[in-house]
Amino acid sequence: MQTFTQRAKDSLARRTQPIRAQLTRSWIFLGHECLVVIRNGRRSEIGSFVISDAILAQITQAYELSTVIEAEPATAGPSWNSADLTAPVYAKLNAHHVFRDGVELLAQIAHFAEVYDQQIRGIIKSPYRIVNIRAWSTLPDREDFGPTAWHTDGFGLGHMKAMIYLQPLDTEHGGIAILGRDLINGSAGTCVIFDNSSLRHRGLASSTTDRPVIEVTLQRLMKPPASKAPLVGTNNDRHMKRPTYAYKAEVPGMRT
Repeated sequence: MQTFTQRAKDSLARRTQPIRAQLTRSWIFLGHECLVVIRNGRRSEIGSFVISDAILAQITQAYELSTVIEAEPATAGPSWNSADLTAPVYAKLNAHHVFRDGVELLAQIAHFAEVYDQQIRGIIKSPYRIVNIRAWSTLPDREDFGPTAWHTDGFGLGHMKAMIYLQPLDTEHGGIAILGRDLINGSAGTCVIFDNSSLRHRGLASSTTDRPVIEVTLQRLMKPPASKAPLVGTNNDRHMKRPTYAYKAEVPGMRT
């Protein structure tokens, strides 16, 4: 029979296991990013460029044909670090946004990364891997919540987000705001790459129309990965659980 002390220790271990796992992952990503900095240098905090009309048209068509899904607590598998939100939060996210299945844009985003690799590398300053693709439209005239409230994403160190806007960035169509920086304006096809976990930011909804955007999560690497094919999880997944997974050609649960 277990003693009271042993039962208390076991209970505490079970309750703190998620916290200990998260701290372990944070330290692993910190150590990996230190090695990336030593080998390749520091990344820029933010940068942007505009993609061609042809590639914008390809991405927009794929977006419009992609499956509408709901935000929910689903994960592609054990390789991904996923969000852990409450049912009311998922319900409110679905009331404010129309989510799309990012895996259905895989070919178009892979082509985008191939064509604009030089521009991406100019901002991220190292080899990299796409470790998730998500897509959604923010509905007009909604209260600030989730992506449209001020936030940082809390990703493991070494990640950046590339946001591809399918409509212009302006007061009419909405866009993105980053705390302490001038409002970003641009034409349809503007791609903004930034450190989403250190720069406080929020999406800006339009007052009259949906604001569609593609979110591409990038992980900085020490050397080129075994494959440049994007690693795509679910809408609820954030990035790989370990930085070493991004070097592999395939990981368990990757969607194609």
